[in-house]
Amino acid sequence: MSELILLLDGNRGIYIPKTFIYRYYPTSTTGISEEDSKILLQGPDHDAYWEVWDDVLNNGRFLDSNGIEYTIYHNDDLFAVPPDYEWPEE
Repeated sequence: MSELILLLDGNRGIYIPKTFIYRYYPTSTTGISEEDSKILLQGPDHDAYWEVWDDVLNNGRFLDSNGIEYTIYHNDDLFAVPPDYEWPEE
């Protein structure tokens, strides 16, 4: 079983979406439009920032150096979730 990859730690707070796009778009992502990236780069003062971030979390993917697609999971920290990841039972 593969492990989660920490992309950004939670100390960035409301700037995690902006930092994610700045750091990883477009070379390490797929499923994210240029328009959405521009909105996120404007930061949390943009009216659509959180709506766009929700779309990125639902539709965007992180690509590792081998081209493997990971889903994106945000819960304080931001993680890339490998396709074969098994969530622990709570």
